[in-house]
Order: sequence, then C-alpha cells, then structure tokens
Amino acid sequence: MRLTIAAIICIAFALPAWAENVSGSVSCANIKDKVKRLECYDSQPKKGVKKGNKQGAIDDEQRAAAQLVTQEQDKLKIEADKASAKAEQELAKAEAAARDALKSIRRLQSKVQTGISYRDYSPALADAKLEVSMFVESSSGKKFPEFASLLSRAIGHYDVANNLWKIKFVERYAWLTDKEVTRSLMAIYPEIAASKEERVNLHIEETVMRIWGAASKDIDQATKLLGS
Repeated sequence: MRLTIAAIICIAFALPAWAENVSGSVSCANIKDKVKRLECYDSQPKKGVKKGNKQGAIDDEQRAAAQLVTQEQDKLKIEADKASAKAEQELAKAEAAARDALKSIRRLQSKVQTGISYRDYSPALADAKLEVSMFVESSSGKKFPEFASLLSRAIGHYDVANNLWKIKFVERYAWLTDKEVTRSLMAIYPEIAASKEERVNLHIEETVMRIWGAASKDIDQATKLLGS
C-alpha cells in the first residue's frame, strides 16, 4: 500500500514528538516544527510543577529540621537558665551563711577589743567556734575556701589565747618559761619574737593580746574578702 502525501506529512510531524515522548532525551529546542516546539514548551510547566512539588517537599523537610534544631536550642537554653538560677540561689545561700559565720566571730572580736574577763571569754569563744566550724564544714564553706580558711585560722588564734589565759588564771603563772612552748609560739607569731628579741620567757597577758591582734588581722582580711 502506498502512503499518500498527506499521510507522509502527518507521520513526519508526529515522529519528533513520538521520539521525544519515548526517549525523553529530545529537548524542545531541537524540534524544528514551530507548532510542536511550542507544544513542547507548553508541556514544561507541568514538569515544572512536579519539580516544584519536589523542591517544596525538600523545603518543608528543611524547615522541619530547622524547627527541631530551634526547639532543641530553646530547650537547652531553658535548662541552662534553670541551672544558672539554681547556682545563683546556692551562691546566695552560701554567702548568707558566710556572713552569719563572720558576724559570730566579729562579736567575739568586739568583746575582746572592748574588754572581756577570762570567765566570759571561754563561753564567747565556744559560741563563735561552733558557728565557724559548722560553716567551714558545710557545702557553703566549700564555696568560699579562702574565706573559710581565714575564719578557721582566726578561731585557732583565739583558742591558743584561751589556753594561755588558762595558765595564768588556773595555774597562777604570769610568765611562760617553758622554752619549747615559747619557741613554738614565737615561730607561729613573729610579732611575739620581734617584741621579745632574745628573751625566752613570755609575759602571758602581753602574749595573749598579741595573739588576739593576729586573729583580728585574719578577721579583717576575711571581711574585705567577703565585701562586708
């Protein structure tokens, strides 16, 4: 059967489009027929929509991922804020405890400076010693190690003074004559050694006052450290 000229023309027009649909490799620009080329271009938006939908899905996934990251960051920030607030509360509590301990030992310091009897000294020392010991051994004291060390050292000075005073009022001695004791004291308190030069015997009353002075220095330093 012979093909008519009209049939041949139709086949000629249909072949490029058919080939493109089958292979998918022929671009619109390669179609010579204007009508078919326009039809090819008209078909592109449909493909574009599919491509757009795919890109939109990708964008949605990215937005969702970004939202999860933001939520996680917000969660971490909230936790950090809570931890910071808790730390501030604990620090404020520790500082309040430190001020209470300082007040206790400063009361003893004030009594000593204004004049206190041996009979009243021991109870006053016991009260301050208890307060300071409780603070130093607490978690609050661990937050202020240098401050706690100064208070402990000051209480230690007052304790030494108490033992010396006991020698005077209980054993009725006005002077320390034990060479080992006096040398130990002068090693701990250079101001005593400086005041006595080469003397070995120490006047108890004078030595007690100098030891109180050493305690006051530590208390004043602790006060400055705490900013009181």
